[in-house]
Amino acid sequence: MIKKEAKELTLEMWEYLYEHPEIDEKKELPKILWDKISLLFSACPICEFFKHKSPNKRCRECPLINAEGCGYYFEWCKSVSLDKRKSAAKVIVDLVKAW
Repeated sequence: MIKKEAKELTLEMWEYLYEHPEIDEKKELPKILWDKISLLFSACPICEFFKHKSPNKRCRECPLINAEGCGYYFEWCKSVSLDKRKSAAKVIVDLVKAW
């Protein structure tokens, strides 16, 4: 997977999750979208890109990394309200767009 593909697929996934904050697991994405990501490393297009690009440095270069590792993703995971989940997904969308 090249960077452009990883970015496009990541945006497709997180924009959908932003628009549908009731979804609290990637497995609940529409089947066509889940089928695109389910076999990827960590079900994440960015992880898949970095896994092949530089296996030993992948996390350091990821736009979604913070002090907690995959912190932005974890923020979304632990969000309990729809507003917080939507807000966390928006942060991810913005970070990926800037990448």
